[in-house]
Amino acid sequence: MKIAFIALLMVHLLIHLLGFFKAFDLVELSESGSQISRTQGIFWLVTALLFIPGGILYIQNNPAWTLAVIPAALASQILIVLNWNDAKFGTIVNLLIILVAMMHFAAWQFENT
Repeated sequence: MKIAFIALLMVHLLIHLLGFFKAFDLVELSESGSQISRTQGIFWLVTALLFIPGGILYIQNNPAWTLAVIPAALASQILIVLNWNDAKFGTIVNLLIILVAMMHFAAWQFENT
């Protein structure tokens, strides 16, 4: 289960990098119909980078990983809404990330009370 969640985070991160690459014409995505501005491309990059600390903390079993991935998933969701036609399925991934993070945080709180 842990490996699956790490893989989910990494794939989600890589998809965000594609948004950055597309904005700066570093990759041609024929499936994608809409344009991404360079400003928005920077936000795609920053959001991708936000997932890295959460993934590292998750691997280290540090409960702070939950506090790192929730803002990343929320930032991701804002970008998805702005690019809904091309990115709407990322909503499912963000919901999974937030759900897992909330369950882990609640379990950690329960264990430490």
